[in-house]
Amino acid sequence: MDVIKTKKLIEGIIEDLSNNVAITNIFNKVQILSSYLNNDVFSLWVKNERMGYTDVNQLPEYRKTTVDILVDGISGNYSLTKYPIPNGALGDDAIESTMRTYYCYDKISNLEPFKDKPEGSNIIVLPAMAYPVLRKIFPFGDVHVAYHRIPNLFFSGIVDAVNSKLLDFLLEINKEMEIDADFNTINKKQYIDNVANQTINAGVVNMGSGNFTIENSQVMGGHGNTMPISSDLKEKIQEIIAEIEKIKIEDDADKNDIAEEIFAIKEELHKESPSKTLLKRSLRALKTIGSIAQEKVIELGIDQLLNSLPL
Repeated sequence: MDVIKTKKLIEGIIEDLSNNVAITNIFNKVQILSSYLNNDVFSLWVKNERMGYTDVNQLPEYRKTTVDILVDGISGNYSLTKYPIPNGALGDDAIESTMRTYYCYDKISNLEPFKDKPEGSNIIVLPAMAYPVLRKIFPFGDVHVAYHRIPNLFFSGIVDAVNSKLLDFLLEINKEMEIDADFNTINKKQYIDNVANQTINAGVVNMGSGNFTIENSQVMGGHGNTMPISSDLKEKIQEIIAEIEKIKIEDDADKNDIAEEIFAIKEELHKESPSKTLLKRSLRALKTIGSIAQEKVIELGIDQLLNSLPL
């Protein structure tokens, strides 16, 4: 470790944090610092914040929040659009907690823009595992689409938390370097471990698999069940969707159902790690719509896609 370079880099990052420099710009320096310090806890945290989290057991507490559930569907003779599910309507406290908990896996660069627009909220479609539980609330209706409504303030709060944790960590490290700049000793490496665990690694969510089983149906707490989509598979999905959009639909109900499922698929394909369960749910839903089932070529194409999506 080059002590002079390391100390200068730490002081530069502290100054940037104090001057409210964009966190995504600061993290370019932070990545270099993590290689200098060679600390596993700090390096993993930096990697996760820069690239996005993939493991629920590594998620910090500041990336978890309780949110509203909204649904589009039918209740008796009434159509529901973004209807909020009342607190307690799901019955069991454990189910309520699981269904209403949102875990944010996004990389920090995706969240920083919310610093400029803390008002309002974002709507994110829930995976198919949530639907059997929600449909029990509407015995004389159905749930077509379910959402989490996440306040923008939550996302901007994540950026604030990252800034705060990083500053706390660096101030402690910098203070120790003033006393003794030799960080290559065993004692100093243990010291960095302690500081990282107290500042960076404090309050990590330990959720096991991140899933909750309810009557043989898994209800996802947030991210879960995502996967990278190959360019060939993505292109095939887009081709099938394009063919479906060309079909002349006479039935208004079918037209609306098709539009909803296509919208959900397109939204998912824009993500870095699309949810395979949501893609499969929407593709299967398209198969059941009468106006599409008559198109044998399309139906066969959808079946091939479903077989191509791994379990």
